[in-house]
Amino acid sequence: MRAWHRGKMTDTQLDQLLKAANSELLEHIEATTDPGRGLSELLTRSERYQAIPRADSHVRRVIASSPAAVIINLRILTGDLADLLNAELATTTPVLRDAMLEVSIGLSRALTRDIASALDRGIVNSGVLQAANALTHAIAGAKNSAAKAELSVAVAGGAVSLRLLAAALKVDASGADLSDLKISSLEPLDGTIWTRETTWPPGIAAQVETHSDEIRPGVYQVRLGNTRERHPLTLI
Repeated sequence: MRAWHRGKMTDTQLDQLLKAANSELLEHIEATTDPGRGLSELLTRSERYQAIPRADSHVRRVIASSPAAVIINLRILTGDLADLLNAELATTTPVLRDAMLEVSIGLSRALTRDIASALDRGIVNSGVLQAANALTHAIAGAKNSAAKAELSVAVAGGAVSLRLLAAALKVDASGADLSDLKISSLEPLDGTIWTRETTWPPGIAAQVETHSDEIRPGVYQVRLGNTRERHPLTLI
């Protein structure tokens, strides 16, 4: 890993650091990890969120979109962060663990900024932002501490708690335009209320309908049940 000065960084410096960490981590994964585990895909998804603000970016469009899109995007982000930190717990390779924590810090910071923006719009409550801030500081602490293993367990638990907070946010996407979202599984949509006027990302509308119930005439709700299955989407 290349050396970086600690302390407060600009968005440009953070972007450079995270790109370097992602590059080195992906090279290590390709050499040592079974591609079927999906970690490389997770890192690729997380990279979209690590350089906010960026003019005319996909992320910027989502942040400024409907409340429903914002909440679903937060669910995706918190899920990716929890998965990344759980994968970090599973590795015993120090350089890989450090790189994964570095990427996690950037993703958590970007997530916190998204949540702050959502709070300003009245979409989430302050408790979600407090949890995100605490998690960001905890990840940084785990990265810089000699007791990484013990702290990483607590950090992963904090990420799961934040994920649950995001999952508990009610989503009414009736008539909403969700077409800018990048959705790889139905899990972030669980509980979402929608109508025929809701615009979905390309290729997923039929699969959403399959996992939805009509709760009143013309109004539907995604219901995945109690299973923890990921319900991966087949994109057409």
